[in-house]
Amino acid sequence: MWATFFGGDEVSEPFSAENPAQDIVKEEQSTDGMEESPMSMLLKRMNQLLVQVGELEFEKKSVAEKAEKDIKIAKEEITRLKDEIDDLNAQNEELMYQCEASSDPVLLEQMQDLTDMRDALVSIRNQLENELDKKQEEISTMQSAYKQAEMMRSERSNILFEDIRSMVASEETMISELCGHLQLDYSVSKWTASHISSKIRELVDRKSSISPEKEMAYSAKLNEWENECERQRNFISELQHNFATQSVQTDAELVSMRTRNAELEEEIYALRQAHTSVRDELKLRENELISENERLNQQLMSFTGNVAAILGTTKGNQITSSVPDNSTSEWLENVVHMLKKQLITKEEELCSHLTISAGTMKENAQLQEKIQLLQSALLNEREFSEGANELEMRVSEVLDVFVRHTENVDAELEDWESIKTGVLNVPSDGIRMHLSQSIANYRKLQTENRRLTDVIETLKKKIQTDHEHIAQMQAVYADKNEVILLLEESRKKITELQESQTERIHEMVKIEEALAISRARNAELEQTMSTLEFEFDAFRSISTNQIQELSDAKIECAIALKNREEEIGKLESSLDELGCQLEVVSSSFESKKHAVLEGSQKQLREELEAMQRCLETEKSRNLVLAAEFDTEEASLLQQVSSLEVTLNEKEGLNSTLLERLCELEKALKEMETELLENKTARDLERTVSLNQIHLLESEVARKEQAYQSLQASAIRSDEYDALEASCRQMEAELQQSKISLEAEKERNLALANALEDERASVSKRISFLEATLSNKDLKLQDLRVSLETMAEVERSFTDAQQQNIHHKSQIAKLTTNLNHSLEEKSSLISEKRAFMEHIRLAEEQIGNEQAVHVNLKQQLKAVQADAISMLEKLEGARSQIDSLTQQKNALETSTSQLQEVNEKYQSELHELGREMQAFRQQARAEIQRLTSHNTKLEDEIGRFARGHLELDSCISDMQLKYEHLKAERDVLAARSKALEEQLALYTDISSENASSQPLLAPDLWELLSKGMEQLKADLEVASKHAASIDDSNVMVSEESVNA
Repeated sequence: MWATFFGGDEVSEPFSAENPAQDIVKEEQSTDGMEESPMSMLLKRMNQLLVQVGELEFEKKSVAEKAEKDIKIAKEEITRLKDEIDDLNAQNEELMYQCEASSDPVLLEQMQDLTDMRDALVSIRNQLENELDKKQEEISTMQSAYKQAEMMRSERSNILFEDIRSMVASEETMISELCGHLQLDYSVSKWTASHISSKIRELVDRKSSISPEKEMAYSAKLNEWENECERQRNFISELQHNFATQSVQTDAELVSMRTRNAELEEEIYALRQAHTSVRDELKLRENELISENERLNQQLMSFTGNVAAILGTTKGNQITSSVPDNSTSEWLENVVHMLKKQLITKEEELCSHLTISAGTMKENAQLQEKIQLLQSALLNEREFSEGANELEMRVSEVLDVFVRHTENVDAELEDWESIKTGVLNVPSDGIRMHLSQSIANYRKLQTENRRLTDVIETLKKKIQTDHEHIAQMQAVYADKNEVILLLEESRKKITELQESQTERIHEMVKIEEALAISRARNAELEQTMSTLEFEFDAFRSISTNQIQELSDAKIECAIALKNREEEIGKLESSLDELGCQLEVVSSSFESKKHAVLEGSQKQLREELEAMQRCLETEKSRNLVLAAEFDTEEASLLQQVSSLEVTLNEKEGLNSTLLERLCELEKALKEMETELLENKTARDLERTVSLNQIHLLESEVARKEQAYQSLQASAIRSDEYDALEASCRQMEAELQQSKISLEAEKERNLALANALEDERASVSKRISFLEATLSNKDLKLQDLRVSLETMAEVERSFTDAQQQNIHHKSQIAKLTTNLNHSLEEKSSLISEKRAFMEHIRLAEEQIGNEQAVHVNLKQQLKAVQADAISMLEKLEGARSQIDSLTQQKNALETSTSQLQEVNEKYQSELHELGREMQAFRQQARAEIQRLTSHNTKLEDEIGRFARGHLELDSCISDMQLKYEHLKAERDVLAARSKALEEQLALYTDISSENASSQPLLAPDLWELLSKGMEQLKADLEVASKHAASIDDSNVMVSEESVNA
């Protein structure tokens, strides 16, 4: 293309960028002869530059093609390695085929039996894996059901604890109320008894004034009182008897319950010991199975060695002689027969043991459920026994109080009897008023006794409810007896299982053998997979290294591109400066031209000569500039040659250089036209230069398109690098996520354990605070009861004060009566003195009672202060409980958050598990493919073995025929020898024998006829055998051709 525009000789002319002097000489020669113009020189220069650009582009294409060839070579190497692997597999199969073809048929049958055993073991392994998956699902369901049952049991236990606490609290309040009432009744009865005794003593002192009628009425009243007291005593004795019987019954029930608990605990301990013993036995059996498996592996290795030795010996025997060894074949047949029998028996034992193991697992699950039920029942019994002990203590305290009350009542009755006897012995007249007071006090005692009987009735009802509760517990114990019977049955089953455990040893041994074989095969497959992965990793590392080298080269090209862009900017600035200079020169030339046209011819000639001189000087200067430009251009070309891969930078540089050359060309054309005054040539040159510029612009556009395509390919390679880097990053992130997941699991487990510990400690603290609160509530109730007793004491004290006031009024009346009757009744002085003594004693008693009242007020204040402090403590405890509940809520929220995190990680684990399952399925599919391939190979091996057997049978038939023919040959040889001897007798006759025995000459014709007949028969037999031999040879050849 360039030759059409600039000529062929210009393209072929060499360009020397390193010797500018030679260019100057050529320019001088061309100026002298006017053969080469500067324009032609520039075009030649540009042509050479374009040739160099083409060479660089060709080098770039060659580099790209080389890279593609390298990639193709790498791919071919990968395919070659795969083909080598396939060839190795084919060679392995051929070797197996040769080994099987050269072996004995018995060994082939043995190998077939071994392959059948392998297939059976693989099927058993798959069945066991399916059963294991099912068992794991059942275990997960059982665990979920156990968790639900545990939650229900905890809820029921909490409800039962709350019921027991409420019941105990109500009983404690009732007992405390009873104790308070009994103490109050005792104090009141004591005070009334003392008061009545004092009054009776006064009445005894005044008995002389009592009339006999009043005495009779008083005695009748006392009899009524005595009957009432007797009735009360009988009622109290009945209550005591009832309490004693009920306490005995409760004691007996508690003893029976405790013994039953002890028996259940012993049974549970025995079951646990049996479970541990069974577990230890299983561990021992596992160890024995492992050792047995190792022993069987050793036997299998020795058996394989023996088989290899037998194969070698059989092969040597086949090479040396074609006769097989009957002893080795019989031994191998016996071994194969024994192996078949063992395989059948082991398969039957495996099926039976699998069914037995399934039944034992179900029975173990039932036993675990029963043990859990027994443990929950034991816990309930312990709680009930603790509640019963507390009730026993409360009842004993009530009984003690009741006994004390009955003793006090008995003492009061004895006092009443003594007072009655004293009154009967000493009657008096003025006792009516005191009797009315004593009757009122007695009525008060009756009301108090009625109240006590009501309390006793409530206690009876409470005891009845306790008996009902005990009956319910007995029913529960009846259910527990059924559970115990079931436990005994389970013990029997455990013994049966222990007996059947010895039978399972064989099953475990067989399973371990099958697993060992499958593991060995899996190990072989994994080894092959690992080798393939290693080769793939090696190829990946090679590709990554190549990609890294390409990326490094791209980075270096980008750096060089930036440097070239900077240099291009500098060159563009220098080109702009040169353009300005050219414009100034062109303007000066135009002004000179106008001056020359207006001047004269002389001046024109002088100016032309001057212009020629100037032109020569200008040409020399232009040559110097061209030499400098050539030097700069050579340096740029050297830099371009150093950057083979950076085609885009070179194209930009070439475009800028071409623009600069075009501008210089325009300037030189203008100068040449001004000097030669050839406007037409200048126009033509301009058109040519414009065409060239358009062509260059099209070339630049094409180069830009190529540059964009290269950029797109670079972007694609960058995207590939980015994708590969992202894949690596994702793999690294996956590894990190796995590691972080494991760490998070461990941290979650640690947090869960810490939370469980914290929950346990918080629950213990809450229970302790609840116990303290219950104690504080009991103390508050006691304080309230004591306050009520204090209030009743104050009421009694006010009543006593009223009575004292009444007594004082009576004393005042008596003193007035005494003052009025001093003069009349001097005999009453002694009574008055006694009465004054009584008053003094009463005043002293009042003073004492006032002191006691003050002390009681002080005690009441102290009790109130204690109650306030206890209330403050209770408030503090409640605040602590509130804080603990808040902490508990915070812990629950944190646990919920942890559960959410755990669920998220569990979902991630499930996803990973699904991925692992997919990988496993792929591996299983590959294994299935290999097994199908193995089955095909085994079919081929069987076909070849059958062909080999047929060949062996043919060979044996040929050997038999050969032996038969050999025997016939020997017979014919013997017959021919006998004939020769007989003929020799007649052919080799000496002259003496012939002369001496002429009469003994045999009949030669008869002998010859007999010999000919015998030879004919022998020849017929030989022809038959030869025909059979030919037929057998034809059959053997046809079979060999078919094989």
